[in-house]
Amino acid sequence: MKLRSRSSQVVFAFALGILCAASGSAQRFSFGIVGGGSLTNDFVDQTVESIRTYSTAKDYIVGPMVAFALPGSLSIEIDALYRPTNFTFAVVFPDGTLGSVSPSTVITWEVPVLAEYKFKASAHAIRPLVELGPSFRASGNLNGSSPSVYGVSAGAGIEGHFWKLRVTPQLRYTRWAADHVNIPWAARTKQDQLELLVSLSF
Repeated sequence: MKLRSRSSQVVFAFALGILCAASGSAQRFSFGIVGGGSLTNDFVDQTVESIRTYSTAKDYIVGPMVAFALPGSLSIEIDALYRPTNFTFAVVFPDGTLGSVSPSTVITWEVPVLAEYKFKASAHAIRPLVELGPSFRASGNLNGSSPSVYGVSAGAGIEGHFWKLRVTPQLRYTRWAADHVNIPWAARTKQDQLELLVSLSF
């Protein structure tokens, strides 16, 4: 996949810089995998100049994660989430029917960098947690779209343990910046995204 050149390079260079800074100050780290899916549509349903673009499916999300423990109940988590997004392009005829229907996939990588706070464990060793931080996005196979490259994420979940495995289901909300599109009818990503995720880490 060929990513959008300069903006994508900035995304990953910034995330790498934060990763290096965190690893230098962290007491210990954990690593694992994150998986889940989107609870919201990826693209806005719009009709402009008799051309309609709309989402066709909720999409899966998967990728590696690393977390660095800081003093107290704080930590920093960095994910690299592969997320294919889907929209359909169609021409709207005067009678309302659709023609030239063309499904398209835009490949994205989301890189959230989140400060995480974990509350004290309950009697069953389950710890509620909240998280907040910037998210960055690189994209390829654009098909005329131009997804924005940054946003803000916030989430909440619980952390439990099974043997040496840490299991963390959570809901994560991201508010993305508006897309920069030059063509009025180009597909636009939804700025508000809600994801259901589960991470497994050691």
